[in-house]
Amino acid sequence: MVYSLILLLPLASAALGISLLVIWLLFRLKLVSQDMVMRTGVPYYAESAGLVGRPDEVVRRGMYFVPVEHKSSASGGKAREWDVAQLLAYCLIVEENFGNVASGELVYRDSTFVIPWNKDNRKYLMSLVSSMRGGSSSKTNKLWKCRNCEFRRYCGRD
Repeated sequence: MVYSLILLLPLASAALGISLLVIWLLFRLKLVSQDMVMRTGVPYYAESAGLVGRPDEVVRRGMYFVPVEHKSSASGGKAREWDVAQLLAYCLIVEENFGNVASGELVYRDSTFVIPWNKDNRKYLMSLVSSMRGGSSSKTNKLWKCRNCEFRRYCGRD
């Protein structure tokens, strides 16, 4: 009995090795998802820009982290500029807190937009942050937009 168990051990370890090889190949061929979704419950801070935010999700895809922002509205065929700016802020925040970011995703009811995190978009985000901090934004003539604006107290309308 003991002798037969000893003979089966190499077969069992070979089967385990083959199973692990098959799983590895499936991941490499992207037949099995390797996404790991992390729901963010606490806000994170990007020290380089002085931004605080809480993306809806952070997905790990291979060696990259992807911030995902869900919107309850339809896109109307294109990503809205302010939503893109918010997502870019999340890209910076995720990069500083989790690691490498290649892109972010804006998920509307009717479509998803993948926004690259590159030098141009980083530069755009930093110029937005700089202009907001410098007070060079213009006030809207549509007062109904001011009611729920988080920057209302800075523009002098409050």
